[in-house]
Amino acid sequence: MKGLEPKSAQIGALVMLGMVLFNPPLLEVFNAGATRMVGGVPLLFFYLFFAWAVLIGLMAFVIERRPRVGGERTAVPKRRDPGKAD
Repeated sequence: MKGLEPKSAQIGALVMLGMVLFNPPLLEVFNAGATRMVGGVPLLFFYLFFAWAVLIGLMAFVIERRPRVGGERTAVPKRRDPGKAD
């Protein structure tokens, strides 16, 4: 992904991960009917909500992470000292 900012590339990778996690062939693996339960919840429902929560957590981590020193620039300008003249 040449030319994209690192954060944009990471979000794109998470979107693709979400597409894989919620793809019907993978969902069929966890669709064991009512025979397999996790804490009283069918396995498919447990998988759906767990994968959804993991994706939300990863998105929050990527979006809220501070840039490294010397990395991408922040949109917040530096504060000026009101006592100094420019």
